Parts: sequence; structure tokens; C-alpha cells
Amino acid sequence: MALRGGSFFADKQPSFSCDGRFLLVCTGCTVSVLSVATGLRVAELQGHTDRVTSIVVVKGLEEAKSVLTHAWTSSWDKTIRLWNFTTATQITVIDVGYKVVSMVIPGASSTLSDDKGVAFLSVAWDKEVITSNVQAEQEQESESDEEESESDDKEESGGEEKMGGEAETKIPDTTVIRKTEFRGYTGRVLLLHIASQKTVEGHLAKTSLPRVLVASRKGSFVGMADSAKVWVWKVPAPSVGYCSEVQATVLHPWQPLTVMAFDPTETLVAAADRRGLITVWKNVGERTFYSSDYRRGKSDSGRADANDDAESRTTYHWHHKEVACLSFTADGSYLLSGGREAVFVMWHLETGNQRFLPRLGTPFRYITSAPDPSVFVLSMADNSLRFLNIGSMRMDRVIFGIKPYVTCPDTLEWLNVTKVALHHVHGTVAVPTANLIVQFYDVLLDKHANQIQVSPRNFVSFDHSRGDFGQSTVVTHVAFSVDASVMVTVDLRVAEAGVGGGSFLKFWTKSSEHIPYTLHTSVDSPHGGEVLALAYHPSKNIAVTCSRANDFKLWVQTKNESKDTHNWRCSATGSYKQKRMHAAAFSHDGTLLAVAAEELITLWNPLSNTLVCVLSIPGAFHEVVGMLSFVPKCPYLISASFGKQPQLTVWNLSTLSVWWSYQVEVEGITVDPNGGHFAVLASSHTKRYHKGGAEVKRNGTAQVCLFKPESPLPTSVWNFKDGIGGALLFLPPTEEVNKAINASSSESKLLILNKHREYVIFDPYSESNPKPASKIAANAAIEDALDTFNAMYLTTNTSKPIAQHDQLSKITSTQPWGDLLNAPSHVLPSLTDIGQQILESFLQKKAQ
Repeated sequence: MALRGGSFFADKQPSFSCDGRFLLVCTGCTVSVLSVATGLRVAELQGHTDRVTSIVVVKGLEEAKSVLTHAWTSSWDKTIRLWNFTTATQITVIDVGYKVVSMVIPGASSTLSDDKGVAFLSVAWDKEVITSNVQAEQEQESESDEEESESDDKEESGGEEKMGGEAETKIPDTTVIRKTEFRGYTGRVLLLHIASQKTVEGHLAKTSLPRVLVASRKGSFVGMADSAKVWVWKVPAPSVGYCSEVQATVLHPWQPLTVMAFDPTETLVAAADRRGLITVWKNVGERTFYSSDYRRGKSDSGRADANDDAESRTTYHWHHKEVACLSFTADGSYLLSGGREAVFVMWHLETGNQRFLPRLGTPFRYITSAPDPSVFVLSMADNSLRFLNIGSMRMDRVIFGIKPYVTCPDTLEWLNVTKVALHHVHGTVAVPTANLIVQFYDVLLDKHANQIQVSPRNFVSFDHSRGDFGQSTVVTHVAFSVDASVMVTVDLRVAEAGVGGGSFLKFWTKSSEHIPYTLHTSVDSPHGGEVLALAYHPSKNIAVTCSRANDFKLWVQTKNESKDTHNWRCSATGSYKQKRMHAAAFSHDGTLLAVAAEELITLWNPLSNTLVCVLSIPGAFHEVVGMLSFVPKCPYLISASFGKQPQLTVWNLSTLSVWWSYQVEVEGITVDPNGGHFAVLASSHTKRYHKGGAEVKRNGTAQVCLFKPESPLPTSVWNFKDGIGGALLFLPPTEEVNKAINASSSESKLLILNKHREYVIFDPYSESNPKPASKIAANAAIEDALDTFNAMYLTTNTSKPIAQHDQLSKITSTQPWGDLLNAPSHVLPSLTDIGQQILESFLQKKAQ
């Protein structure tokens, strides 16, 4: 059995139940029903086969209590569905035929027998390039000319005639040939009659991209912000037969728009653009939607614009970057806005005065009104839902999901940052996130546990479209001691114009339950360059850091007898031929340290800081080893290199040679702490690097391969959608882990986390492999996955056959020196010490 959890709450706008007790959130291919009181998931709507894009809760009358728990959902799987979200049962499925990006149902219809229901759909329309008839005829003429020339050549060369000597007659083809080629998506706005489950003929609008639709609270109007236009439609009668019969008006702002909203009284329309300017139109559609009797006595002088059907236009400007969301209060007196600045702004429309709630730490995505007029839910980019009381301007509660990964600047694309680290054996993981925060998440309970900010810092917004390169400070590495009593972090500050950059190494000690760690020691600029790798000793308080300054350093914890305290200090440093150190790992017993020096792997004794040997990948001159992992309880080392020919390599430390390798780009490596297996997250397409050229783009599909280090053939392979950019980790088989996934085996469990913050925990050694999940699309058919694996990674390089290795181990174990050589190669005695004894064992002493 598999345990699935995690989700990205802020990707789409949520929706409240009628009584305000539940919040429905789009979570991948499912809809999660969250309790507003506790923040826990109480139900999950499963049925869609692709990502859910919108939720519309049925707003029925109090007498019709049976429909107050119904909701419509739309998805990229080309369907819309009606649910009872309290029982998590599906009622109706309507096949639309197009990928639905956004859906609104003004005056949501609860049953198919209700003829009053119409749905506005914003769909992804296939962008096709059609080859015309003239081009087709030209292609036929060119083909006929080529065939004539080929026949002439055959006659000159004495070639045989076709069809037993009969001459082939070319019949001119006058049919119309229409060739289509998929070139992405454009947008269309369609109208669906729910009772008949058919779309109304035609379309309401064409857009360059699919846009988000917005419905007014009373259900009389539907709008859409499309580039430099605001579309407003009056909801038609159910008997409408053509989309051209639907009344519409278009407003023309000054800049490309990002979002729009209706006020509750349906007299105001607000829209915001990329510059942060908010425009509010009053009495939109008087000339289009209303009769002449309604407009009698009203003058057109002083109108907003000659091309806009609105009485007046007012602008508000405080945001210095694009506005992400807009919403009105229940009485329409205030306008709420949020954007990239992480500041909540409350506008008084009559006076233009503002109230602010600053320093929220993350950009806005959506503002959703609750049945309680004083409560709004803020969907934030850090995957959190924050319940704000606008009366007190305070957060009542916060629901956290797994926060997004650190976004490194383009200049640090080569940096292999820590994506997830095991914090505790009971199922808590640590995730480095934006704004220098390390989040602790309980993957067994699917709940945020705690968080700590590595360095106090206010949020600083950035915008790629304006030349900003990304976060200037990021947490790049996190490591824990075996008992989680010590945490080590590395945070990096990017230099701006060559000033102010550097890495900071920090050691943390376990504190109280509410404050997970307290800072013990901080080391500014531990190396001359950025820290590229961090590893912690499996049994001692020793840490190693690798640097871009061509060296590595060992840090040890020492006790100050006079003050009865412990301090961290650098005990040793090392380098190899001035090569840049990119990765490091300790062996399972802690007697060996592997450090990657560009394309080489150096093995060191961490206690004496002496070089044991150097491993070199054959033919790897331009690759860089970026990952290293020892497999416990066996003499194997796993390495992954990056470059023009990325490679996964398994080393046999008994022979100090390559055992086998694959040419594949590796996203992540994790080893089973019980020994004997390791798992690899590999991309489907190799990412090649070209100097001065573009890189090959990859799709989101990845393969998770489970290996025994002795064999190059994986024991299991799983295909995961959106796996690129994800992470994987083995969890120890504790009682809590086995109980969470309803398992009883003593084998380690595998955690896979994708880029959408969704994860699955399962037993990779179980015969019943995990079935395809609604959140993570996993391919359970191992045979099909192995065929895919073999198609991508066809050849393997094995330095020695497995049979020879087994035979060699049997021979050496029967020899008198077998026990003597049964030890790691770096601790073996020298040949000068044991050579004489080995030679004497071959000779037979003469009898005296």
C-alpha cells in the first residue's frame, strides 16, 4: 500500500462551502476538502485524470439542503464533473471535448434537470498550421518531377520496368490535401448548456492564450482580462442558440492586464495591469446591456472613453509591480489587492485611502472571500492559505503545504542544492525554501511541523521580465547528525556587481519542541568561494564542506573544558591538483571520505586527512562529478557526473574500478540505509551543454530506478509525470512509517517528491507495486517501464562480469590470507609488510 500526500494549494483559486466550514482546494488531479477549523483534509475528490483547474460550489437556497454540498469542477482531462464533496462521491460527468482552463457557472445549477444552468468555459484550443491546397499541388508537382527524373535514370542504366514490364501511369490528384501540425494552444471562450451537455454553437471570444474567467456574485455578468482588453458578457437565457446572441462589451485599459474583478453590486469593474495600476470602471454596459428607457436622462458627457461603455473610470496606483489578485468587500466599499511585493492593500474607493498589511514574506496568488464578510483567504506563492480578518488586520490561522524549492539565479544553475533531507527517523523531512527558511514537514501525517529562518531577512521581490535574476540569498545545503541533535546549513548570498557575495556555514543544536534548533556557531566565508557540498559523519560530530575555491575542509566539535561548552572548528583542509571540489560523502562506517575533484574522485581517511587513492572515469575529460553516495554494507560507491555526456557510475572499491555505468542524467540518488539497494531519479532526455549554444530542453517525465549495485539491470522502474525537479529519499522502516502505509515489512520505504509538492511513500521491494496515483501519475507496469528504460539507456559498461566477482570472492575466502584481505582497501597493510608471508604460503617447506 502507498501513502500519498502533499499538494500545491495556491496554484488555483479555492472555494468555500456554503456554510463556511470547508474549503475546497485544487490539488493536482484531485480536489481536497479542508476543514477551516483544523486545516486538515477531511475528504478528497478523486476521478479526474488530469489537473483540476477550477471549482464552483453550488449556492442553493436554505430549503434545498441536499444541494448545499454539491460542487462543479473542471479539468485538463476535457471534462467537468458534479460532486457531493461531503461524501466524496461523483454525481455527473460531462465530456466537453476541450482542455478546460477556467470555468464559471453563474447561479450554479445543482442538477441536470434544472434548465437554468449555463457554464462559461475558457478552453485550450489546438493551434494548428494548415497546409493549403496550392501548396499541396506544388508538392505533388515536385514529387512527379523527381519520379520522372528517376525513371529517366533507370532507362539509361537499363533498369527493370515496374509491374512486369507495364509502364506506370501517373494520375494527377486533384483532391484537397489539408495537413495539420500541432503548434501549442490558443484560447477560446465557449458556452455550455448544462442540461443538454452540449456547447452552444460558435464561441464568445478568441484569445492568444487561455484566460481565467470571473463571475459576479449575483451571477448576472461574466468577465475576462485578456491582454489589453476587458471582456464583459451578460449571462444569457438558457434558450440561447448561438454565441453571437450573447451581449458583450469590451473595455480598453492603457496597459496589458493581469486580473479583473466585479463588485458585489455589479456596478463596478476593476482590472489591474503589469505596472501595478488599478483601473475601476463604473456602470459598465449601460448602452449595451440596458434599454433606452433605463438610460433616459443620462448624459454621455464625461464618460470614461468614447470606445468604452462605462460612465466613468478611476485609477489607483501603489503597487510598483504587477498585481496578482483583486477582490471587493461584501458592501463594495473597499477594494483588496495583492502582488509581488508581499503586501496586502485595502483601498477605500470613495477617498482612495489605503490600509496595509506588509511583510507577509511571499507574493500573492489569489484573494477569496468567505461566507463571513470579514474573512478572506489569501493564497500565497509559498504554498500557504492564510485566513485574514480585515477588521483586525490579523491572521486567524494559516494552512501550510510543502513549500516550493529554492529558486537559484541563472548564474548558479550548476549548483546541486539540497532538495529534501531526512530530519528524523519518524517521518519528518527538512526542505530548504525561499526567504532563507528551512521547513520541517511530517510526511506521515501530511502536515506542516515547524520552520526556522536561517538568517533574519525581509522578503525582496524579483521579476524576471524586468531583468531581476532571482533570489539573492538561498539555503543551498542542509545536513543532520544521525540522531538529529545537530543541524548544519549553508546559505549563499549572490554577489551583486561583484560585491557582497559569499557562503555562510552555520551549526545548530536541538532546542525545545516549539523552537526546533538554535544557532550555535556561525562561520562567515568558510572558504574562498561558494560552498558546493556538505556532508555529515555517520557516527561522529564531523562535517565536511567542499568549495569552489578548490579545497575541502573538515569541521569537528571540540569540548572546552574550562567553560564546559562545545565549539566547532576547522580541523583539517585538503585539495587535489587545484581542482574544484563538487561533492562529498562519508562511508557507512565513517572510515572513508569520498570527495569529487571535477572529473576525478579522491578517497581520503577523514581521521588522519590522508589521501588513499584516486578514481578516474575512463574517457570522462569534460564531465564533472556532482553526486556521491556509498552503499552501506557492501564495497560499492555510486557517482553521477554532469556535462556533455552525463553518466551514472558504480565503483567496486574492492578492485578500485568501474563495475558498471549508464550514460544518463541523474536528478537524485538515495541509498537504502539497510544496505543492498539504491534508487536513482533519472530524466527521460539527456541535458547536453554546449558552449555558446542553447541546451536541449527536457520534458517533465522522469524514471525512478531501483538497483542492486552488483547488477546494471534495475530490479524495478517507475515512470513519474512531473518528476523532473523532484527528489527521492529512503525512510527507515520504523513502526510509525509501517503503520502509515499499512505495511509490516522490515524493508526501508521510498519517498518520491515531485515538483508540484506531491509525494508518495511506498515499499519498493513489495511484489504489489504502487498503482497509478491521482496526484502522481506512476506507471505500475514494471515490464513496460523496463522497456522504456532499455530504450533510453541501451548499453552498459561493466568492467568485470558478475560471475567472476562471485568466483573471486569464493577463491579468496578459502585461501589462508582470505581473512587478512577481508577489509576496506584503504586500511589494508602495505605489500612490504605482508608480501613475505603471502609468498611463503605458496611454497612448501622441505622436510628436514
